Amino acid sequence: MSQSRSYLNESEKIHRKHTSSLEYARLQESCNPIRFWVSHLLQRRNMCQVLSRPDILHAVSKLSQRNTDPHAEHETAARHVLRYLSSTLDLCIEYRRSGERVSGFADSDWANDSLDRKSYSGYAFFLAGGVFSWTSSKQSIVSLSSTEAEYVALSTAAREAVYLRKLLDEMGWQNSGPMTIY
Repeated sequence: MSQSRSYLNESEKIHRKHTSSLEYARLQESCNPIRFWVSHLLQRRNMCQVLSRPDILHAVSKLSQRNTDPHAEHETAARHVLRYLSSTLDLCIEYRRSGERVSGFADSDWANDSLDRKSYSGYAFFLAGGVFSWTSSKQSIVSLSSTEAEYVALSTAAREAVYLRKLLDEMGWQNSGPMTIY
């Protein structure tokens, strides 16, 4: 219990200020230590991954699937993510004028989830020297081949590219060429 409690204090340092007192107390009393860790990390999931931390996106996405029934390995993974966050507080995405066009990267793995054999796919778009749009998620279908999984990932990235093109045009961004997705 003391080891679990020391990690709880580490978690409090990082996430306490983002959680209301009532929500924090309810979570702490209703959950066992393993579920507390995973739930506490995942409550801040949207803030961390969507706003500023593409580097933990996939790990948090994988942990969120085990939120209802976490085991000891999920507690270990959640503690690992929290230790990583606490040691990389000074990292940030920096943007600078580069003159480069928007470029995107898409990738997938094929049937990597052993429970339902679905693939994960993700993309990241870069502009001004930094990433500005990204995602990592489980595909909604079961791909029959690695080529199909890659095609689904590229399709998702292409939809995002169309959206980003329209958004950047509305903002007055001038770009003469197409967006490249690798």
